[in-house]
Amino acid sequence: MYEKTEFKGIGYPHVVRMSFELPYLDWCRFEKSDIFHQLVKYLDELETPNIRQHCQEEQDLSEEV
Repeated sequence: MYEKTEFKGIGYPHVVRMSFELPYLDWCRFEKSDIFHQLVKYLDELETPNIRQHCQEEQDLSEEV
């Protein structure tokens, strides 16, 4: 029902794409759900420069270990 694809660079994925399919009526229910709105909010927050910098710093630290 869902698919995850990683686009790798040197050492770790640079981009991960996740997609899923739902029947239309299930989509209508999902779109009205709290989890959908939380997911959209989470994804919107990932687009901020501060979050991207924080994620890069975490990645750099994990590579040092």
